[in-house]
Amino acid sequence: MRETILLSQDWHFYRGDYPDCIGQDIPEAYETVTVPHDYVIGRKAEEDCPYGAAQAFRRRWGAVFYTRDFSCGALEEDRQLFLEFDGVYENCTVYVNGQEAGGHAYGYTSFSLEITGLVREGENRIAVRVDNSAMPPDRWYSGGGIYRPVRLVKVHRCHVLPEEIFVRTGEIKENTAAVLISLGITGGDFVKVAIATKLGPVVSKTVPAGRVHEVLALTVENPMLWSPASPFLYELQLQVTVDGKETDAYAIPFGLRKLELDVEQGLRVNGRQVKLKGVNMHHDGGCLGAAVPRHALYRRLQAFQKMGCNAIRTSHNPPSRELLELCDRMGLFVVDEALDKWVSGSYERYYPEHGVQDVQAMVRRDRNHPCILIWSVGNEVADQGSDAMLGRLKELTDAVRALDATRPVTYAMVSVFLNDRTQTSREKSALVHRVAEHVDIISCNYQEQWYDTYHADTPDKPILGTEIFPFYRGKGECLKAYYDRNPWLDVEERDYVIGGFVWAGIDYLGEATAWPAKGWTASLMDLFGNRRPVSYLLESFWSHEPMVHITFLDGKKRCDLQKDHWGFPQTSSHWNFAQYGEAAMPFHIYTNCEAVALYLNGQYYLTLEQKDFANRIITGYLPNLPGQVEVKGIKGGEVVCTHVLRTAGNPYKLVAAFDRSRLAADGTDIAYADVQIVDENGIPCPEAENVVRFSVSGPGVLQAVDNGDLLGEHGYHDSSLPAFRGKCGCVVKSTPEAGTVRLAVTAEGLEAAYLTLESREEGQGEA
Repeated sequence: MRETILLSQDWHFYRGDYPDCIGQDIPEAYETVTVPHDYVIGRKAEEDCPYGAAQAFRRRWGAVFYTRDFSCGALEEDRQLFLEFDGVYENCTVYVNGQEAGGHAYGYTSFSLEITGLVREGENRIAVRVDNSAMPPDRWYSGGGIYRPVRLVKVHRCHVLPEEIFVRTGEIKENTAAVLISLGITGGDFVKVAIATKLGPVVSKTVPAGRVHEVLALTVENPMLWSPASPFLYELQLQVTVDGKETDAYAIPFGLRKLELDVEQGLRVNGRQVKLKGVNMHHDGGCLGAAVPRHALYRRLQAFQKMGCNAIRTSHNPPSRELLELCDRMGLFVVDEALDKWVSGSYERYYPEHGVQDVQAMVRRDRNHPCILIWSVGNEVADQGSDAMLGRLKELTDAVRALDATRPVTYAMVSVFLNDRTQTSREKSALVHRVAEHVDIISCNYQEQWYDTYHADTPDKPILGTEIFPFYRGKGECLKAYYDRNPWLDVEERDYVIGGFVWAGIDYLGEATAWPAKGWTASLMDLFGNRRPVSYLLESFWSHEPMVHITFLDGKKRCDLQKDHWGFPQTSSHWNFAQYGEAAMPFHIYTNCEAVALYLNGQYYLTLEQKDFANRIITGYLPNLPGQVEVKGIKGGEVVCTHVLRTAGNPYKLVAAFDRSRLAADGTDIAYADVQIVDENGIPCPEAENVVRFSVSGPGVLQAVDNGDLLGEHGYHDSSLPAFRGKCGCVVKSTPEAGTVRLAVTAEGLEAAYLTLESREEGQGEA
């Protein structure tokens, strides 16, 4: 029977190239670490390190080694052992008991190695050499190490090949749905496969082993269809039997849904039109680096959903399994993207040998996730529209379609090669048309002003804004016109445009504008997950729940080194503006209501109707009088939502809260503690910069600290840092022991906060 062991604890990590690790010698200078592990994030930022802006100004280390010992009993003749790696960044070679088992180049795709012939009874050693020093590096922070989970899998030689399983929805009728299954089985001659879901009859079939089989296996009665509103998951259960003896059992979640795509009605899921209200998200976890636990992903996805977001684009590499599992469960669509730039960036050293292979690895691993709507084979490649580029595009899209013909495939077109003012819109569109011949969707990065021309010249292909600016838009032939019409409105107004993905949903490490910024600073949320005011503008477009939010233009607010057209007006959502004296304060109000009513210190000022503001941002002025600002959202003549801002006094105490109530005592689970400095009345102090200290006791450790300030000097592995705009926080990680974790949050001159968190042995921590 199949046995899977998660190899997370008791790894030895060596900072340097120690070939002796391949054998039995262990250098003295090692650290005991938990995998997933990023060996770069703990380094302090340095202004003069090579490729600093791309890599969060952290030196990359180069070659390192990981080792881990494990015990194995006598291995029966009919058993096989595999090591499964979800992600190693990058260029790794794996050894077992001194013998090379294999390796992998690209840092973002999963791989599996058979180690049956290398394992012996008793003690065994795994050694993994990792080298992230190849140049040029990614344009964003990549980290380094075994940064995703590792598993040891023991199976009968006649077993299911998980990545050859493909479950897809067949014909859906009123009361039934067909489930079409491809599966691969290795070993033996003929095997009997029992296929079932918990809600249907068992279907048995005898098939020859050793190849992929197409099986019309199941009919589901009264099917529950997967959608964002109802992300229902079935479980496919496979049982392999040889000569009456069960040799393998494997279960995989899947969802049933019907996808339709055309230019007249756009994208339809289960018969209903859907606009993809999306954000782009890089793979790092901020202060956690590249080793991102499941809960860190859940925290982000939950925040996006509160904005009304329903889709994620995994820019620009395959994501972790955990991200896709969460999107399945939470009802978020995904554009799954394989590669960046092909032969003109960091991937150029891999493309000739590994390009098709890495795209195929993404599709095989991920195609059973109902959350995935679209495959993307690349982003912003050089020589767009040239014969050589189109040859590569065809090669990659053909590879995807050979493995999955049920989803559309696309490529995200770069805008800068189109930013030639000597070209007419028609000349640009002719270039786009050449690309469109090889994809199912015309995917555009920052090209809203040309949508109508593209559609006129290529009327049979829908358009997707794979990257859109968060606030401004281009106009005419100018890509960066600072035109204050939000790009989402172009999506909303055109049926043939199926969605838009804001760049970016949350700040990320790397791709910084300049020192001292350590990463991208122009997203809907800062690096620790605090929402920026512009996020409420997108919420007003995306959410059906009544909402209103007021924010004031703040010319004295510190510039966060946002990159030109990706930025937004400097606004602040508080009412502490003593520096402006009695000047009237200009405001933006974001709402999905018909009108808003404004009150200052209890006095009614005016009512403004949204229809009078073409770009859906309500603007005006309020006198700068300390006290309380209140804005009320009105629908149908009734107040349906409010937003209140109060003037804060001096910092008085720390208010802190964990974002969950318990952890799994597995040495990898985490919780975030969010900290706010408030005055004696509990009003947030927006300018407080007190130094906050964190101390953890019990079965937990302080994993990281952050305040969302990518220009700050603090290290993520420090135990203290200054608050930024009144906020900061930390991440606490469990140990393998159960018990009560205690966190003390202190700052000189402020009332402290004390929190507890339960860590449990059985099961998992709550989401």
